[in-house]
Formats: sequence, C-alpha cells, structure tokens
Amino acid sequence: MMRENLPRRYVTAKKLQELTYKSSSTINRWIKNEWLHPINLDTYKADGGYVFDEEEVERFLASTKRDLSLKEAAEYMGITPQYLSFLRKKGEIEGREVFYGKQKRWSFSEKDCEMWMDRRGQPSLTNNNEKPLFPYANGYRLFHVIEGESGQHGRVIQTTPPKILQEDGSISTASHYSLDYEMEKWPERAYVRNKGFTYFRFPIPRHPLHPVYSLLNKLLSEIGIRNVKVFEEELGNYLVRVRNTTIDATNQEYQLLNSNLIQGHVKWNDGRVSIYSDNLPITVYLSEEEKRTISMHKPPDEALGSAIKRLAFHHLNNNEKQEVESENIRSEIWWELVRKNFLEGYIELKKVQVMECIRHRGYSQKFGDSVWEEVSTHKRGYSTPRVPYLLDAFLYNNERILMDQEFEYIEEKVLFALIEHIRKNR
Repeated sequence: MMRENLPRRYVTAKKLQELTYKSSSTINRWIKNEWLHPINLDTYKADGGYVFDEEEVERFLASTKRDLSLKEAAEYMGITPQYLSFLRKKGEIEGREVFYGKQKRWSFSEKDCEMWMDRRGQPSLTNNNEKPLFPYANGYRLFHVIEGESGQHGRVIQTTPPKILQEDGSISTASHYSLDYEMEKWPERAYVRNKGFTYFRFPIPRHPLHPVYSLLNKLLSEIGIRNVKVFEEELGNYLVRVRNTTIDATNQEYQLLNSNLIQGHVKWNDGRVSIYSDNLPITVYLSEEEKRTISMHKPPDEALGSAIKRLAFHHLNNNEKQEVESENIRSEIWWELVRKNFLEGYIELKKVQVMECIRHRGYSQKFGDSVWEEVSTHKRGYSTPRVPYLLDAFLYNNERILMDQEFEYIEEKVLFALIEHIRKNR
C-alpha cells in the first residue's frame, strides 16, 4: 500500500485532518474545490486514501492562517452577519470559537470564505461527467510548454497525474521528460468578488502549440487560478468558467474568446477585452418535498438549477401577462370614472412638502426648485396647485400616474410618485 513506509515529504489525509482539526468531508471538499491537490487523485482508492506533497500542505496551511471576525467575514463575502451566522449553523461554512476575555466570538478563515463564495457560483453548465483540471500539482503547471531532449515541444494537459501532449498528438506521462527543474507556481492574483461568470467551450486541441492552449495559459496566469476554472468534458471540450474581469489581449485572442463564448459577454476595446456576465448566481434552499415536486416537472436529463430557472420564468411570464391584462382593465375603469368626475379628492401641492420629498430622495436643491416651478402651475382652476386622485392613481397633465405604494400616507404616495414622474420625463 502506498500509505505504508511513506517518505517524510508526504502527508496522508488522516494526518492533514489532525493538522487542520477538520473532518474528512472538509478535506474532500477542499480537494473538490481545487484548494488542495493530492498526488494520487486517480488512484487514491487503491492507495487507501489521499496523499499530499508536504510542500503543497505547507502552502495550503499558510494560506489559511488569516482569520476574520464575523463582521469582517460577512463584509468580505458580501452578505450580512446575520446570514453568515445562519450559514454556520446550517453547516454551509465552518467557524471557530475564540474568546476575548470572557466574551465568546466566532472566527472564520479567509480560505473558507472564498470557498463558500466559489461554491455559491458553481456553474449550472457543469455536471458529474466533467472533470476539473487542477492548475498546479506534483510540480507541474497546467498548460505549461515543455521542450524535450529532441527539441520537440509538449504541453502539460493534466497535473494529477501529470500528462503531456506531444507534437505527434500522442499523450505521454511525465516520466518521458527528464525535467531538472520544478515549474513555477501560478502568480497570486486577487480574488474577484464581483458576482457573475462567463463561460467558454473550446474544442481540445491535438497539438501542443495550438493558440487555444496559449490563451488558456494566459487566462490562468493573468486573471488567476482562483478566478478561472477549467473542466474537461467527456465529448472532447474544455469548459472554462471566468469571473468578471478585464485583460490585455491581442485581436486573435479576442476572436478566440468571442467565437467560443457560450454564456456571458466579451467586449473588445483598443487592446483590452472585458469579460462579463449578466447572470448572477443565487443560493436557494429547498426542502425535500420541494425538490421532489420540481423533479416531477422536469425531464430526467435537465439539471435541477436549470429546471428552477425555467419554471420560475414561466410562472413570472404568466403572472406578468395576467398583471398587464388586469392593469389595462383597471385603467379603462379608472378613466371612465374620471371622465364622469368621480374623484376621491385632491392633494394640495405645497412647496415645503415638495422640497422635503426632494431632500429625502437625495436630489439637488436646483432640481427641487425646477420641480416646484413646474408643479406650481398645476392649479386646474384653483388658486393653489393640486392634483386629483382616485383609488391607486392620480391625474397630472392629463396622465394617469400610479401612486408610490411604499409610503403610508396619501400625500407621500402622490408627491414621491409625481417627483419621479417628472424626473424620468426630463
């Protein structure tokens, strides 16, 4: 067994549990999320468990040393402290009790926070038939170019275990290359906290010097391995997930990105390419009953997340159509009553109240003065400006304007809606 008589420079999963005070499920999650790279990913079952290089473990432990308070961790993750406490209680993220004097507080590692943010944005485009590629493991760097003794080039296409694509299209193990050096690790890049992912699908090239490999190497190097994930699909493609960012790129690189884009956007601007997405990840908690109900209304091969999105949009579209039809009917009845002079009353417009609403919205004094200048002429035959109202709307310059239902009093409902109406029509 591989675990017996291990050299001192290797660490078993059990030993790592002792070093980190974490459970085996946590260690497995670290591996799944590519924070840890075992040297025996393909043979760990036969070996009796995962085994790690000692340097890899030291690097990982060094990256997890920084602890954040509840407030600091919540700000870092872009959520409220209350929601973070909720996640900890549900086991979504691990916390550690620390004492300041007699006060007990919760502490969270920066690494665990980043892992939660990464899990929250796991792509719905991926499934169990796709294999994540580790950017660096066993001293090999993914997509790095290697020159053999004969002058032929190779490309690292897998790091666990290391596999090299050769110029003749064959794939060899690392043992065919006598490297007298260890490849440099990827440069540290800041974690992109902006929500959203863009996805690309590249056919896997069969030559190590293909431009796609150079592009993928550049994405990992310049955007960072925490912001770019590469999956190998069974059908012979690379599925690449990129966080929102902007990088320097050639026109050829832009064309490659644009032609292989499957979700999101790429925009070229004078040697810079913006990669961004309109789709934002959300977390939804379902009961077993809710999950079963949704599963009954989806094809067997449809992912649960895709089904939720499809069913939600279908429901919203139906509701929107019904709402539009109902609003049209309400509008016709409203105008019929107004034409017959059936009104509930009038709201007298006073400059003091108008300016209070302007300040509440944070608009400028100049804008407030211009609003008052306009509404002060709306007198409808009276000595002071006013607007008539009926039910949930009021009449202004022969237009039906819906009240702002966020407010309690009728005067506020009318004034705030009127101010927004004037602002949007300028």
